[in-house]
Amino acid sequence: MDFVKKYAYVFLGVFCVLALGGLYMSTRSRPAGVMGLGQNIGEPRLEASPSPAPEPAAADLQPAEPATIMVHIVGAVYSPGVFEVAYGSRVNDVLQLAGGHTYEADLALINLAAFVQDAMQIRIPAVGEEPQELETQTGQAAAAITSDGRVNINLANLTELQTLTGIGPARAQSIIDFREANNGFNSIDELLNIHGIGATIFENIRDRLTID
Repeated sequence: MDFVKKYAYVFLGVFCVLALGGLYMSTRSRPAGVMGLGQNIGEPRLEASPSPAPEPAAADLQPAEPATIMVHIVGAVYSPGVFEVAYGSRVNDVLQLAGGHTYEADLALINLAAFVQDAMQIRIPAVGEEPQELETQTGQAAAAITSDGRVNINLANLTELQTLTGIGPARAQSIIDFREANNGFNSIDELLNIHGIGATIFENIRDRLTID
């Protein structure tokens, strides 16, 4: 009996060691998805929600303007021809590329500060010639900005409208939006119907406006 008792304790000790070792190994090898201590049965696991994709900025939705345009200059210049210029260039920029004006040029008959457009033909008039509006190669008058500096609010683009005092990008876009929604302006006074253009701004630019 002493023999049996003695070895019974040995077997019991070995069994406890093996049981504790098995428990330790099972907790070490438990997959990440298995519930651990302190988590209630049936309690959903919290997953990190993906960050929403940033919405494109308003500016990104606007169509990009061309980097360069082609302009034809003729008349009283030293080197007439077709020139590639940056978008937003003015008549004077193209004139300089053409070598400047000749001695017979009458620069008082043309607006050197006018913005140029793609496919436009610029004619630098000589003394005694009648002033003419700038024309495109298709022969259609490009009268968004006339030879006397007035801005045609029925034709002017975003950049041209901003040559008017007090008209920034937002107000210029509002003018274009109003024009498209109402099939053009019937009177320059209709600018007063546009939010952000009050009597003060209108009076400051009245003399520079046209719809013809």
